[in-house]
Formats: sequence, C-alpha cells, structure tokens
Amino acid sequence: MKKGFIISLIVAASLLVAGVVTGIVGLCLADFKLGSSIQEKTVTLTDAFDKIVIDVDTSDVKILPSDNGKSCVMLTESANPRAQHTVSVTGGVLNIKMQDTRRWYEHIGVNMGKMSVTVYLAKTDFLSINVDTDTGDVTVPKGFAFENASVESDTGDIEWAATVSGKLEIGTDTGDIRISGIAGQRLEIESDTGAVTVADASTSNGISVETDTGDVKLTAATTAGRLSVKTATGNVTLTDCDGGSMLIKTSTGDVSGTLLSPKDFDADSGTGKVKVPQSSGDNKCEIRSSTGNINISIKK
Repeated sequence: MKKGFIISLIVAASLLVAGVVTGIVGLCLADFKLGSSIQEKTVTLTDAFDKIVIDVDTSDVKILPSDNGKSCVMLTESANPRAQHTVSVTGGVLNIKMQDTRRWYEHIGVNMGKMSVTVYLAKTDFLSINVDTDTGDVTVPKGFAFENASVESDTGDIEWAATVSGKLEIGTDTGDIRISGIAGQRLEIESDTGAVTVADASTSNGISVETDTGDVKLTAATTAGRLSVKTATGNVTLTDCDGGSMLIKTSTGDVSGTLLSPKDFDADSGTGKVKVPQSSGDNKCEIRSSTGNINISIKK
C-alpha cells in the first residue's frame, strides 16, 4: 500500500509539471511576456485648442504649466501596443485616450511602473476640460482657468485648484476629493466612500456635496444659492461657511461647525444632541441627522 501511494504521488506530480510546462509553452506561443515594460513618450502639440478631453483607464493625469512656451503631452505608458495612449487635436479639441485591451495573461507579472499622462500647457485659459479615469489620480493646480470642468475617477484621488467660471463637477467612487481656491457659478461633488475636502470656494448658484460613507469638510465655502451636503455615515464639518439657504442631511454622522451669518434654523436628530443658535433672518438652514450630534454656531 505504501509503495502504491508513493507511485500515485509521483504520477500526480508528473502530470502537474507537464500541465504547467504546457501552459507556459502556450502562453509563449501567444506572445506572453512576464509583466509589462514601461516607456516614456512626448507628443508636441502644434495645433490650437481650447477644449481638453482625457479618457484613460489606469493612468494618472496631471495638468501643468509649460516652462518653455510650448504645449506637449508627456506619456508614461506600457510598451505593449494594446495599452498605449493616443493624442490628437481635432476641431479645437485636445483628445487623449487610452483603453487597456491587453489579454488577461498580459497582466501577470511585475509591472515596471505607473502609467501617467502629464499635459504641459503654454496658455492658461480654456473653454472646458473633461477627465475620465478608472484608477488614476487627477491633479489640476491653480493658475489655469476653465469655463466648465468635469472630472471622474473610480478609485483615484482628485485634487483641483484651478478657476472655473461656470460649473465644476467632480465625482469618485472610493477616491478622496480635495478642492481649493475656486470661484464660479456652481460646484457639484459626488463620492461613495471617499473623503471630501473643500477650501476657499465661492459660487453664485449653489454648492452640492453627496457621499455615502466619506467625511465632508468645508472651509470658507460660500454660495449665494443653496449649500447642500448629504451623507449616509460620514461626518460633516463646516468652518466659516454660508449659503443663501442650507440643507445638511446625514444618517449616523455628526454635524458641526461655524456659519458666517444668522439663519432660520430647523435642526433635528433622532437620538443625538442638538445645539444651534437662536433663529434669526429669512435664510433657511435645515439640518437632519438620525443618530449623530448637531453643533452649529455663528462666527463672531
């Protein structure tokens, strides 16, 4: 019995080795490579454009000022042609796209670096910018001005500090959002589980923030329209904020902070403590929490 068991083990091991060898040979015949090598490429932009559209899968995206008066796109990308970017200017629109169509086995191995798109711009004013990425981070610093802007990322973080005179839309699933120094018509932010931080934001037609579980921190965020913050379990912190009207809703999160002007308060929490100033004026401030505490004061 012992001898038969040993023979069975030897046969099983032989079959396993044969299967692995066969698999490796098959992958090699299909141009399999262990991991993906990374290459850098620069595309010089000679045609004029005032709109920017970036649609990539996994690349980080950065918008930066040019230091030589010329616009270009610097790409860090896979050497595999099935995971490379295309750059073109058509009808005044800069288009940057990348779709990862690699086969499943081409993702196996050690990748040598992170793919990225860095756009160096010679001018600062544009009509619009639209960025869509699945897992990449997006960074747009101050010094640029757009009439309208939209940025979406599934799991990447988003940092925005450029001026938007019209509407700015920012959305993530799990990535964090940080916005600072904007003045425009409207700001809309949506995130599932990412944290949202807004500082020095001023709009004429409303600020709207919605999250599921992420905390929301607003500092010096003001609007002549409605300031609306809705979250399921995240905390809401307001520092020196104000709105023509205000709506703050959370299920289990706390609401706290300071406002710049008196309000007609309507605050209620199911099981939490509520502390708000005495109502004054016509501007409505409605605050609701199921189990969280509410603590609001007026800045003196």
